[in-house]
Amino acid sequence: MVDLTPLDRAVRAARRGHDEAARRLLDAVLMDDRDNELALAWRARVEGDPDTKAGFLQRVLALNPNATWATDALARLGDVTEAATPGSTGSLDTVGRRAARIDHLQCPNCGGQVEIHPERGSKSVACQHCGSVLDLTSKQLDVIGRFKRRFEPAQDILPGAEATIDGERHVVMGWLRYKGWDSEESWTWDEWQLLGDSGAVRYLSWSRDEGFLLQTPVRPTPTTTRAGIELPNGRVSFYETSPASITGMAGELTWRPRLDATLQVGEAKKGGVQYSAELTADEVEVVAGSRMGDLEVWEAFGRTDKVEAIRERQERGRRRRRSAAGIARLFGLGGIAFLALGIWIVPRLGSDVGQAAHTVESGPVSLDAEVAALLPPVEGGPPGFERATDVLRNARDLVRYDTIEAGTVRLSEGRAYVVQVGATPPVAPPRGVDVEVAFIDPGDGDVFQPSVSPLVSANSAPTTEDSRPFRVDVSDGDEAAFRVVLLVGREWSGRESDGPLAWTEPVSFPISATVRHAWLPGPFYVAAAFSLFVAFAFFVFSRTGPR
Repeated sequence: MVDLTPLDRAVRAARRGHDEAARRLLDAVLMDDRDNELALAWRARVEGDPDTKAGFLQRVLALNPNATWATDALARLGDVTEAATPGSTGSLDTVGRRAARIDHLQCPNCGGQVEIHPERGSKSVACQHCGSVLDLTSKQLDVIGRFKRRFEPAQDILPGAEATIDGERHVVMGWLRYKGWDSEESWTWDEWQLLGDSGAVRYLSWSRDEGFLLQTPVRPTPTTTRAGIELPNGRVSFYETSPASITGMAGELTWRPRLDATLQVGEAKKGGVQYSAELTADEVEVVAGSRMGDLEVWEAFGRTDKVEAIRERQERGRRRRRSAAGIARLFGLGGIAFLALGIWIVPRLGSDVGQAAHTVESGPVSLDAEVAALLPPVEGGPPGFERATDVLRNARDLVRYDTIEAGTVRLSEGRAYVVQVGATPPVAPPRGVDVEVAFIDPGDGDVFQPSVSPLVSANSAPTTEDSRPFRVDVSDGDEAAFRVVLLVGREWSGRESDGPLAWTEPVSFPISATVRHAWLPGPFYVAAAFSLFVAFAFFVFSRTGPR
C-alpha cells in the first residue's frame, strides 16, 4: 500500500467531496509549510466563505503571479474584504476584521520560520519544525526547552482555533501537556491558553478523569501555601497536591514556562468553584472556574462534527437507558411473580397422599413400650422424643406429652411432601396443642420429622398448621408404608405451688395428620432472586448509564 503524504490525503479528500476533512488536513499542511502553493490552491477550492477564499487566492498570487486561474477565481468572487488568510480555521485573524500583525522569526535551533502575533503579548513560542521552545523576552531568542515535533493534544484543539465563550471571542494561543505523579502512579492533562478580544486570559484544561475545566486567573493572586489558598471569603484547603512538570508545548504563551522546574500543583473546591494552583520556588499562579461539558466546549469552538457526534452518542445513551428501564420493569414483575408463586401458590399445590387420625382421650395415653420399640434406645433419649411426664416452664406452664401412633401412609423416595396437622383444642386448659409428627420407615426404623408450628385456637375453633416440605429415604425399594407417630403436648396455665393439674373438659378432641404431595418453592425463590437482581442492575444502568 502506498504511504500517502498529508497533502496527498488532503487532495484525495477534496476530490471526493469531503470538504471539512480536506480543510483540516490542508490547514495542518500549511502550519508546517505556510508557502506551499499547491496546499493554498486546494485550500481556496474547498473554502466556502468568499472573503476567506479570497485571502487564500491572494496568497497564491503572491507566491506565483502567473497563476491566472487564481486571478480568474478572484475576479469571479467580485468585491471582497482583503485580509490575511489564517494558518488554520477559526483564527481571530478571520477576514472581515482588522488584519492581525504576524511576525516571522527564525528558529535558532533549526533555522525554520516561526510565526508570532506581537499584539497578543506573547513571551514564548514553540517552533513547529523542531519543537524548540523560544524565549521571546530574550534578545537572542534563547531556547529554553525542546519537545517532540509531533507532540499533539489529547483533544482536537490546536493553536489558532477560535471559541466563543460568554459572548466573547477567544483564540487559542498555545497548548501545554502536564505530567503529574505520586509514589504509586503518574498521569497527564492538557491545558490551552485562551486570549479574548478584550485581552482577558482564560485556561481550558482537559484530563481523562475530570473532562474539561475552564478557569480564569485570580487577581490579585491570593496567598497560597502547600495546605490551601487564602481567599477573601475564607480559606479553601487542597484536597489533592502533587509534583508536576511540563512535557509538551505548541503555539504561543503570554508567559515564560519553567520547563526545567518541578511544579507543585494543588486542587481545591469551594462553593462549586474549582481552584487550581501552580507553585514554584519564586512564583504562584491561582486560577478558578467550573467544569464544562464536552458538548458545551465543542459548541463554543463551532465544531459541528464534534457536536453532532456527541448528540448522536447522547441519543444512543438515552435509547439504551430507556431499554434498560423497560427490561428492569419486566424482570421486576417477573421476580414479584416468582416470589408470589413461591410464597402463596406453590405451597398450596399438590395432591393428598393419605390421612392418619386419632382422638385424644382424657388422661395420659401411655405408649412408652411402642416408643421404645420404634426408636433405638440411646442415652438421654432420641432427639425430639425425649420428654418428661411433667415439665415446669418458668414456673407457669405445665406440659404433658403423649405419644400416639396414628396410622400409616405410603411415601415415595425423592418426592416432596407436606403434612398438615389439624385439631380442635379445648377452650379451658390446655391453652393449645403442640404436635410433632414423625414418619418411621418400617424397614430400618429411620425417623423423618418435619417442623410444624403449635396449634393455637380460641373458642374451640378447628385449626390447622402445615409443616415445611420434606423428603424421605426408602430403605427397601422406591416406596413404603410409613408409620405416622404424633407427639402431642398439652399445655396448662399454673404455678409450681399449685401442683399437677388435671385435664378438664372437653375430655377428648380430634387430631389428624394429612399428608400431600408438594411442589418445593425453592426454585421459584431462586428465580425470583435472579430476576430481582437483574431488574436492579438494569434499573441502576437506566439511571447512571451513558449520557
